Amino acid sequence: ALEYTVLNLNTAVNTAHGMLLRMIGEDIFFEIDLHPATLFVRTDSGQFNQVLVNLVVNARDAMPQGGNLRIETSNIALEQPLINRLVHLQPGDYALLRIVDTGKGMDADILGRIFEPFFTTKSKGKGTGLGLAMVYSIVKQSGGQIDVSSAPGTGTTFDIYLPLSEVEPKAEPEKQTAQRKTLEQLSGTILLVEDEDVVRDLAHRVLRDQGFDVLEARK
Repeated sequence: ALEYTVLNLNTAVNTAHGMLLRMIGEDIFFEIDLHPATLFVRTDSGQFNQVLVNLVVNARDAMPQGGNLRIETSNIALEQPLINRLVHLQPGDYALLRIVDTGKGMDADILGRIFEPFFTTKSKGKGTGLGLAMVYSIVKQSGGQIDVSSAPGTGTTFDIYLPLSEVEPKAEPEKQTAQRKTLEQLSGTILLVEDEDVVRDLAHRVLRDQGFDVLEARK
C-alpha cells in the first residue's frame, strides 16, 4: 500500500542521484537531464525511490561492459489519446520520467513478459523476477502508466507517465519532524534480506550509519 504525497519529480531524481551513482560503477557514464519547470506528481516518495533503484539496477546489469545511462524528465501535454501495447493514456498533462541505457536490449518475446512476477532472464541467484513487477505496480497505483521499447543490441528505454498534480507539496508537520528525530536516535539489530548485492550493500551502509547492527541474508 502506498502512502501518497505530492512531490517534485525533479527534486526526487536529484536527491536519488548520489545513491544511484554508487550502484552503477565507474564503467557506466551516468547523466540526468531535468525539465526546467517544476513537475509535481502524487505518489509514495519511498516507493518512487524503489522504482528508480530497480530500473537503474536493471540498466546496469544490461551493460556488463559499460555504456551510457540517462535519466530525463519532461512535461507532456497530450491533446489526443496515446495508445499502444502497454499504455492507454487519455488527453491531459503528464510528467514523463525516461530512463535510457545503451545495453544489450531485449527481443520481442522478453519484452512481452518483463512485467510478469517471477519472470527473469538473470541466472539463478542473481534475481527474483520481482523488480519490474514492483515497478509496474507502483506506477499503476500512482495513477500512471509505463512503456518500454527495446531491441537486441540497441539498448532499452523505459517511459513512465505520471499525471501532473495541481496541488503543491504540504510543509511537513512539526509532529512528524519530532517523530523522525526520535527515530534517528533509536538503535538495535535489523535483519536485512535482499538478493541484489549492490542494493543490500547500500542499505547495510545506510542502516549502519544510523547506529543499527545489521545482519544480512540473500534470501
